[in-house]
Amino acid sequence: MLVIALERGFYGGKIQEPPEAGGEPFHILNESHLGKWMQPQGWKPLGKGQAAISPATTGSQGGGAPQPAFTVKHNGGGRYIVVDLAGDKVGDFVGLKEEAQAEADRLIAGGQPYVKPDDTTSATTGSQGGGADVGGGASADDDDDEGPDA
Repeated sequence: MLVIALERGFYGGKIQEPPEAGGEPFHILNESHLGKWMQPQGWKPLGKGQAAISPATTGSQGGGAPQPAFTVKHNGGGRYIVVDLAGDKVGDFVGLKEEAQAEADRLIAGGQPYVKPDDTTSATTGSQGGGADVGGGASADDDDDEGPDA
């Protein structure tokens, strides 16, 4: 999303100035990053496979190479997660490095973050339930030995 600063503020690793102070429009990654000191200028449509880039994220080392909006980060134990430019975890995805890179590429192309479905299992269901008597009418008192039943 292309925005301008209404007053001086910090975003994308640098101070953003209002146009009357010489500031230029800049990109924010999504609407949730929109601060009270910013004014939207409209969405910039992304082409297929094109990364959302903030001009202020090229770093101080020069080179001017744009950074993708999402990247992978090692999470320990051979697992990887997807993070945004600020280094914050995006969605609930956890997987191998190649899988995480595919998820980051999907997000860069405009996909929505993976969110793990809610656990819908009930504590009252399962293999330990009371169930029907399948022992032919025999009760626990009619057990033929002291060992566990198969």
